Amino acid sequence: MSQERQCQTLDLLSRICCSADGTLRLRQKTPDLPMQLECLFCSKSDSIVPPKCLNRAARDQAISCFIAIIRLPGFQEFKRSRVFAMVALRRLAKHSPSLGFLDFETSFPGQWCLDCLRSSIRELRVAAGRTFGIYFVDRPNNGLDKNLVRRKRKNALEFLKTLSDKDVMHLHEACILAWGQVGRVIDEDDLGLVLLGLVEYLGHRNTIVSAWAFSEILNVADTRGVSPRRLFQPYWPCLAFSVVKDLVSKPQTASKVTELLQLQGGVPELLRLLQRQALPWLVLKKKRDVIQKIAEARGETESFQPCLDTMNLSSILALLLAQDVPDIGDFSMSLLRHISPQFSRSELVELLRTDPLLVALELFKVAADGDDARRARVSWMTY
Repeated sequence: MSQERQCQTLDLLSRICCSADGTLRLRQKTPDLPMQLECLFCSKSDSIVPPKCLNRAARDQAISCFIAIIRLPGFQEFKRSRVFAMVALRRLAKHSPSLGFLDFETSFPGQWCLDCLRSSIRELRVAAGRTFGIYFVDRPNNGLDKNLVRRKRKNALEFLKTLSDKDVMHLHEACILAWGQVGRVIDEDDLGLVLLGLVEYLGHRNTIVSAWAFSEILNVADTRGVSPRRLFQPYWPCLAFSVVKDLVSKPQTASKVTELLQLQGGVPELLRLLQRQALPWLVLKKKRDVIQKIAEARGETESFQPCLDTMNLSSILALLLAQDVPDIGDFSMSLLRHISPQFSRSELVELLRTDPLLVALELFKVAADGDDARRARVSWMTY
């Protein structure tokens, strides 16, 4: 079979699912063009929940045939056929509620989609990036084990993060596109990890890569019907440090976030906005230069001053006290003294007495976000 016939076959095969769901129609875009097949469901980017299937047997048969085709030894020989197959996979995945099909770990199409994200063929990478997000659409009443589905989806996101962290130039476009596609449909509980993936790209040394990430964040916000500021708001505890950690050596991340949030006060306003969430991690990671910038944004001169702010201090102490180290007191004070010699005049007990109730509340928050070991340490301390 010629490559052209292969592409036509894959396209028509994927349309069977559209027909089985009763959403396929013929459409003529302009009078001088021939009639074309169009799916009322696939053609709408905001469509999430598939329509009721009218012919499940036809849909399942189409999926079986598709899997058999992409498993053929000769399938990998033609670049264009693989791109068409990935577009077809997106359509099939969008219409299919099957756990066996929508599984990155056990299904062949899911594994193939992951593999294609790092393909040497740009068109295939981009198509895979667009398909990736379909696997994260929540399909209600599908009878699936939600905890199992969520674990597998998290594993897929970890794969995408590992791919992003490799910092391979030709993979950035597909990775950013995949993050953006997932961000449009994923549950709010897991959206923070997606935003973190995109924020990391905002500070990229290549301005084109940074612009791609900026655009995808806007697209995610628009699709979810919120402003960028509202999009980020619930996730600052896990995003704030990444936004400001390299402020001195790589200020473009903070600058881009400031632009996204449309903060009239610029980066200083951003630092004031994020100080409570960022300072605990900045102290833990010994980022004294960034803490100094926060002090200056607050109109202060010394790095210890923002740390002694009651709200900030409670957050800082909570995170430090939750660390798994032999001597938590010496550990905490050594980090604070690294930030400023001013803390050499204080003891941990004195700092805790500033507002013990607020520190306890922050400790419970840290425990809630941690693993069982961290929760056990916090329970012991608060007891």
